[in-house]
Amino acid sequence: FFALPRFSDIRQFGDKLTRVKQWTGSEYKDMLKVWLAALAPLLKGHPNHLKFLKSVTDFILIAGYHSHTETTLRYLQDVLHGISRNIHLF
Repeated sequence: FFALPRFSDIRQFGDKLTRVKQWTGSEYKDMLKVWLAALAPLLKGHPNHLKFLKSVTDFILIAGYHSHTETTLRYLQDVLHGISRNIHLF
């Protein structure tokens, strides 16, 4: 995470990441927002792996909404399909 550029809406975890003993909901969500940027260089040349991780991230974040509409449920169904299409990669 040290290689990520500083933006006002991206949380910098620094060395605290390895010392976390228990995650709060906000820390968990903040981590989900930056993990794709952190993993993307490692997955260069593996676009389907990155698509899988994006689908998982989207699913986790949207599934956590307090309520859902037909649109969010349809989106969840779409990302779940993307997960199942690429899960064999892992």
